[in-house]
Amino acid sequence: ARAELAFGQDEFEYTVKYKSYFYQLTGNWNAYLNLGNEIKANGLLPSQTLFEMALVLLNYSVEEEILSSAAEWFSEDLSESNSDNADLKVILLWRGGEEAKAKELALKIKSLQIYSPTNFPYTTSVLSGME
Repeated sequence: ARAELAFGQDEFEYTVKYKSYFYQLTGNWNAYLNLGNEIKANGLLPSQTLFEMALVLLNYSVEEEILSSAAEWFSEDLSESNSDNADLKVILLWRGGEEAKAKELALKIKSLQIYSPTNFPYTTSVLSGME
């Protein structure tokens, strides 16, 4: 209630940032994942927020279930505007123990005209892991 009084319409953004930092500092990756799910469901913050949160999970969480669940934040749309998200989804699936899904998406991405190892580093690493 105090946050609402202090921040008004921006309350959600500020409380999300605070919770995000707190969960990172305490290593509470389940709560961090739940926060991402709340952001996804709410739709008030830019998709870049979830992208950045997923990168944090990739760097600090080793729990397959958490990484696999975070992959659900991103669509498998292979349009150019979603290419970064699709690339990130590949590695989240891979490290989340869903190798078959990761391979399938990586092969779809590799068949795109815009594919290059530089533009799709996570896809490239999964493809090299398949060899």
